Formats: sequence, C-alpha cells, structure tokens
Amino acid sequence: MSHYVILCGSETHPRTWQTLQSLLSKHGDTCSIQEWADVSWKHGVDFALDAIAGRIGTLADTVLVGHSIAGLLLPLLADKLQAIAEVYIAALIPEVGHSFFDRMFSGEDIFDHEWMMGYEDLRRSKDPVSTHSQFLTHHLFQDCPADTVSSSWIKSNLPVNQIYEFPYPEGRFSPRYRHYVICGEDRSIHPRWQSLAGRALCGVNETVIATGHCPQISKPQVLADLLLTIVARMPPRYNLRLAD
Repeated sequence: MSHYVILCGSETHPRTWQTLQSLLSKHGDTCSIQEWADVSWKHGVDFALDAIAGRIGTLADTVLVGHSIAGLLLPLLADKLQAIAEVYIAALIPEVGHSFFDRMFSGEDIFDHEWMMGYEDLRRSKDPVSTHSQFLTHHLFQDCPADTVSSSWIKSNLPVNQIYEFPYPEGRFSPRYRHYVICGEDRSIHPRWQSLAGRALCGVNETVIATGHCPQISKPQVLADLLLTIVARMPPRYNLRLAD
C-alpha cells in the first residue's frame, strides 16, 4: 500500500483533489490532500516546510505529488517526509542555486504570455470570479465542467513572491525516483517547458496526458490510473516494498 500526499497548487481549491483521493483509496492506497497556505511563512520557507511536514508525519511508502507552484518545494518536503518518490503534475521545477525569479528574468519561456500579462490584473480584482471568469476558464479550466471557476478556483493566499525569491539550496536533490506528468494542452505553463524542465530533474521519467492545467478536475480517472502505474513501475531500488 502506498500513501499519496498531494501538495495542491495555488489556484484551485483542495477539494478539487477529492475525486482523485477517492479513486486511489478504492485501490487500497491512502491519500491526503495538503493545503499549504495555512502555515506561517514569516520565518522563511524552511520553517514553513517543517510545519507542513510535521502536520503530515512520516509514513512508509510515501509518494509526494505536487501540482503547479508546489513543484518548486517538492524535493525539500520529500526529504523531510522521507518519501520514496516525487511526482510533478504541470509543475514548476526548482534549480539548485537559483530562485525561480532568477530563471524567469534570465529569459526562460515558462508561462503563456497572455496568462502572465493578465495575472496581475486578476490578482487586483475585488471579484475575480465575475471579472475574470473567461480568463480563468481559458487558461486553467478549458477542459473542465462549465461551473469550475465558481466552484473550484481560489484566490491564493500563498506568499508567491517569497517562494519565487527562494534560492534552492546547493546540493539538495537527494536520490529519489521522480516522474513528470506533462499536461499537453496546458494554457498557463508551456507544455514544452514542462518537458524540458522535467527532463532536467526527472530524466526520461515523463508522461504526457491530453489535458489542460488541472487534470484532477478534467480527467481524475486518467490521473489516478497514471499515478498507480508510475508507482507500480518504479525500480525496486526506490520502491521499498519491491526491494524487500
């Protein structure tokens, strides 16, 4: 039995992962959904990750799953949880010795241009669900049910700038199985960047699925089957159950 820990992205409500949680539970695995905006970040990123890890606890055969911005901190949290694997879903990827802002300003073509240009206006709006429903549907939820913006989008309380400014520590990618799930129809984070960045961290361990940015909403069964397959096919040296 595996224990999946899902670290949510910044733009969707944690409940959007409940269908996936149920599907994994039916397989006999356990799954917890972690919102990470509700811990204190005033003492820094590492302090916040300690708080998240303390809330989760160390469980055998933990598979840490990160969506979108969560990917930037996934390896550090995986170390604290002693996870056996990391799975990135349309996720931003850290680079040792650099902050995410460093990489954006160096010219990496990460985000869709229209998404970037419209995001700050979205953040300033007092009622984004009304003023930016079409924008959110186009960039995040184009393959999701029609009411997804009103039912599933949240205005993030994460300290995004603090996370983007955080320089990833030198020498902190511990040996661990890593897999990247590329959302091939993503309109916020370029799929081609997902592929390039994913290969830099995960090597050839990648899968492309035909979804937009939020497959947990649009195709939860496809995503559940994929996660189960990824874990089942992990090399024995990473999968402690198979190694025994």
